[in-house]
Amino acid sequence: MNSSIIIFTRQKSSRLQYIINVIFGGLLDTEYTLTADFDDYEQYPGIKINYSSQKISDQELWIAPVNLLFEQNIEPQEIVCQSVNGLPAAFFHDIPEADLPFDLFAFCFFLLSRYEEYYGDKAAFDQHGRFKAESSFAYKNNFLGQPLINQWSIRLGGMITRKYPQIKFRAKSFQFVPTFDIDLAWAFKERSLQRRIMSMVRDVLKQDWKSLGLRKKVLKGKAEDPFDTYDYINNIHSDLGYAPIFFFLLGDFSRYDRNIDPSNSQLQKLIHKQASKYQIGIHPSYQSHQSEGRLAKEIKRLEQITGKEVIHSRFHFLKFKLPHSFQQLIKLGIKHEYSMGYAGALGFRASIAQAFPWYDLANEQQTNLIIHPFQVMDGTLKNYLKLSPQESLTKTYQLMEETASVGGFFSTLWHNSSFSYIEAWEEWAEVYEAILQKAQKLRH
Repeated sequence: MNSSIIIFTRQKSSRLQYIINVIFGGLLDTEYTLTADFDDYEQYPGIKINYSSQKISDQELWIAPVNLLFEQNIEPQEIVCQSVNGLPAAFFHDIPEADLPFDLFAFCFFLLSRYEEYYGDKAAFDQHGRFKAESSFAYKNNFLGQPLINQWSIRLGGMITRKYPQIKFRAKSFQFVPTFDIDLAWAFKERSLQRRIMSMVRDVLKQDWKSLGLRKKVLKGKAEDPFDTYDYINNIHSDLGYAPIFFFLLGDFSRYDRNIDPSNSQLQKLIHKQASKYQIGIHPSYQSHQSEGRLAKEIKRLEQITGKEVIHSRFHFLKFKLPHSFQQLIKLGIKHEYSMGYAGALGFRASIAQAFPWYDLANEQQTNLIIHPFQVMDGTLKNYLKLSPQESLTKTYQLMEETASVGGFFSTLWHNSSFSYIEAWEEWAEVYEAILQKAQKLRH
């Protein structure tokens, strides 16, 4: 019997084709056909999944639909979360004979497309205009710490296998993806004279004599700059066979963009050094998510420095707005986006531990922009959640084990400054090294 899958729907739609592609073509990694031809479905000799409101055959897996995947508008969804066989579920229907009491495909689409981020009111966003973790359906229903789409896909694979034993889904392996944002390449070095003077004045006004003394030592060449941690970062990853991705902030100086001047020769030398070893990307500045001209200028700066096309991006402050920010990236040639996570919470913003193509709800189409989610950021642990190093490891290990249990991708967002010996980061190098060691154990 044929081991590929045919999925029947009364009506094809871009939303349905997208989520079917992610689940079957991506997570389950199997051949499938989506058809609206009743005769083709009925005569098919292989594995059948019926996605319609009426049962067709006893030899099929029946998932009954709600309307979400056949709509072309964006409306606030009044949905209830309940547990089904131990996993959170939503978009329930009134067809008790179906194999699941809810529309699995609609639920996964809602989570993955970040549907709720398109219609949230002002209270759903923080002071920087970022959608808050606390506003999300996953947070409100206590599954932000689960890669739920992976979990339901595995559960769906099990349902298919029980009905059709001839199909075997390949188990996926845990993968670790380390990433770094370079907001400020050096703590004290390579500043303009004006910025040096202003920084010293600030130290004096704050009576921060320790910072002032260290600043003077670094500028006189008597001490290493505390943010110059690149050799250490490179060494700890190369020793374990990891290739981190680095994102450089090259915006014009502003309140939230305090990076080294992009024309600085030492900064350009650093970028060249990292680009010779690893993938690098642009770290679009605080205002760039709403200014195509600003974003284009920053991408061009990085391309001029490296002589290479820039295809990787992560927004500074994780500040983006759907769909406009991602539409801008596509227009400017970005192919891989890494902002899908929360500053204020750990976990799976899109409920998935896997890279996936972005669906543009405004234009109702799957795009070629690949979203790479992350689960843990250094600043979230230390500054937002106020966790101790040991508490941070406990929380991070839990998320890593959840990811490993589904053979998913686990990604960290760290900064060069988090390996420094100032600003209360002294113990955090050990935290990161412990995460690397945990990833090694889970990978084997």
